[in-house]
Formats: sequence, C-alpha cells, structure tokens
Amino acid sequence: MNYQTMLLVANQAMAATFLLLLVSLAEAFWLPLESLMLTVVAHLSNIVLATALKISYILRLIAQKELGLQLR
Repeated sequence: MNYQTMLLVANQAMAATFLLLLVSLAEAFWLPLESLMLTVVAHLSNIVLATALKISYILRLIAQKELGLQLR
C-alpha cells in the first residue's frame, strides 16, 4: 500500500469512527435505552470506537511523515 492511499483511508476512517462515536455517546448517555443489554453495548462501543479513532489517527501521522507533509 502506498502512503497516499494510506493517508486517504486513514482520513476516511477517522471521519467514520468520529461520527459513529458521536452516535454511540448519544445512545450511551442521553437517549433512554429500554434494556440493560443495550446500555452495556453502547458503553462498550464507546471504548472500541475511541480506540479505532486513535489507531486511524496514528496511521494518518505515519502516512504524513512518510510523504514529507507537515504533521498536525
């Protein structure tokens, strides 16, 4: 995989996981869920999605470094 493609995929993954994390946070903390199982799943998905967001950010930084772009 070349680094330009890696940068594109990492940016898309960051956007997708960020939006999913917002939905998951809303489900976990603001929307009334009817069952305990749904509440547990919503809270666990917060952990998984936050981890995925961090991994995609690290991949983005790696691609930017290898392409010689400014790291932000």
